[in-house]
Amino acid sequence: MLLLSDHGFRRYQHVFNLDSWLLEESLAALVPEPASRPPRAATTLAEGVPRDHERRIAEFDMTRTRAFPVASEGNFGGVRLNLAGREPAGIVAPADAERVLDEIRARLEAIRTPQGEPLVRRVQRAAELYPGPHSELLPDLLFELHPAYNVLTITRGEVFLDVESVNHERTGILAGAGPGIARLEERARFSIFDVAPTALHLLGLPIYDDVHGRLLREILAEPSPPRRVSEADDPPDSPRFLRFLREDPGLSPEEALELRMRLRALGYVE
Repeated sequence: MLLLSDHGFRRYQHVFNLDSWLLEESLAALVPEPASRPPRAATTLAEGVPRDHERRIAEFDMTRTRAFPVASEGNFGGVRLNLAGREPAGIVAPADAERVLDEIRARLEAIRTPQGEPLVRRVQRAAELYPGPHSELLPDLLFELHPAYNVLTITRGEVFLDVESVNHERTGILAGAGPGIARLEERARFSIFDVAPTALHLLGLPIYDDVHGRLLREILAEPSPPRRVSEADDPPDSPRFLRFLREDPGLSPEEALELRMRLRALGYVE
């Protein structure tokens, strides 16, 4: 058994209000009388998050907003340009995008806490961290703050708030147990990318050549070399994979069928 949390939780002593900072820097502007947010209806997370984002963005006057806040949790925040041709009411010309992003990065890196310390530890381009066919949906910039500061997006209030809060923290956990897992005397640090190759190996499945991460051989009771294959040589409807679903002694025929239907709904099998 592998138990994984992709992030942790921690207590923050202070709050950095990203909305107020963007407003103070004249990078964003509010509509004169923002409509009150209706209560959030019961729905799935996948449906609720975009709706919450739309309600929040409706508070900004996008005809005067060059950048707006997105994707802020823990001490990480995100900023997205109101780019013409990409956003419904974009005002930043594509030819100016790099200049404006460099300007925002410089302003973020120049912020000091009320105690005089640098607030922002690093600023990165989200598309470089998460490349792929849908990178245009990401924030343009992601930034990490001093570990005592939680990023919040509140359209009213001061930039710095002396408020304690509990929120996400970057470091998660990985714990394992079972006959295939070795006992480690000390904690170790692994990458989240290492979990998938290790789980595949423990299941007796090959690891695709282009999968990020490595097999955590140090946590295995009997380390053995991983089997690497190309994805083209291992189609999801291959007899080997379907046999794995049918013959797993931990699954009843009904459970195996339910698992297969879930995988089909996710697009993993035909």
